[in-house]
Amino acid sequence: MTDGEVADLFRLYADEPDQTFLDAATVTTFCTIGLEKYRGLVAEINPMGLMTGQHFTLPMGAPADNNQINLMAATDEGNAIYGAPAVGLGRHIKSIHSLYIKQAASVTPSAIFQPVYSYGEMAHSSAPSYFWRGPNIFLSYNVNDTVAIEYIPIQDTLTFAVGATAFIDNFGPFHDLIALYACRHYAVMDGAPNPMAEALIPSRERDLQRYFVSRVGLGPQYVADLTSTEAY
Repeated sequence: MTDGEVADLFRLYADEPDQTFLDAATVTTFCTIGLEKYRGLVAEINPMGLMTGQHFTLPMGAPADNNQINLMAATDEGNAIYGAPAVGLGRHIKSIHSLYIKQAASVTPSAIFQPVYSYGEMAHSSAPSYFWRGPNIFLSYNVNDTVAIEYIPIQDTLTFAVGATAFIDNFGPFHDLIALYACRHYAVMDGAPNPMAEALIPSRERDLQRYFVSRVGLGPQYVADLTSTEAY
């Protein structure tokens, strides 16, 4: 489905003919909230389905700092991925999946950095590690190389306007979940529950889970550790 088709479906589910009450801006707001809820579910089941990557060659600019990545600066691809410069570009970083040194002549990275949750923990870590705070990522040692960041972005390029034709993702059969989640938030504004939407949401969530388990051969026979940094 396109973002315009999702908006139309939301209007059908909401069943509100008064467009002065449920206007275009409100439709966009609720569908955008629904989109993030939907993407959160996809990321929970199969984060690789939404993953993207950018590269930073250290040291970055002047003053040169070869153990710190500024996410508001341009990546090697010319993008900013944090803060206002990233908004509206579909590259705004939401969560980091892996961070490693990219080897130009090898598939295998020379170092995979483990996440830690304080600067002190990183400073005393015996393994390569990183600490993310605001727009900056700090590395546990100096790097003069290309660092790759694999991450899940915030999708902030969709308008959900009437007639809009923007691509959402490759999982079109489940985009009705975006409209259903939007209905859940609209019910708060409307002051009335939508029991049919609430009844359908768990069923569609299970459908999505089954899809990701069965879309790859032998998938149901294995449990994947998606938190492991061994799969960089």
